[in-house]
Amino acid sequence: MLYILDEDGFSNVGGFDEIIYLINIKRPKGEFDSDSYKFNVPNQVGFEEYKKFKDIRTEIDLDTISFITVDELSKKGSCELHEFFSKLKHKNAYIYSIVKIKKAFYTFPINYKGTEKNLYMLKGD
Repeated sequence: MLYILDEDGFSNVGGFDEIIYLINIKRPKGEFDSDSYKFNVPNQVGFEEYKKFKDIRTEIDLDTISFITVDELSKKGSCELHEFFSKLKHKNAYIYSIVKIKKAFYTFPINYKGTEKNLYMLKGD
């Protein structure tokens, strides 16, 4: 089981209310500015029936778990991090993201879907 503390996590709703979650890591100057590691939040409960994000997340005390930060993950190279997530997916290992909402921390499951270069999504209000 892997917990990732993401201080700047971003989620968005895709087609059919699917929740997309991105971990964006800036890279040194080169051909690409950033890598976006794309996950989905498993929220489908039936045919075209989906749970809302607030119904999936669970409040957590950071002192009770071991976790890795996005800053620590960013020290791995692009290919190394893609391979790391892919191996976890292949082993059916559970990956959870941790985000801060107001003054509390919440965790929710995420499934790795792949990496895209220079992927930007606009954050709404």
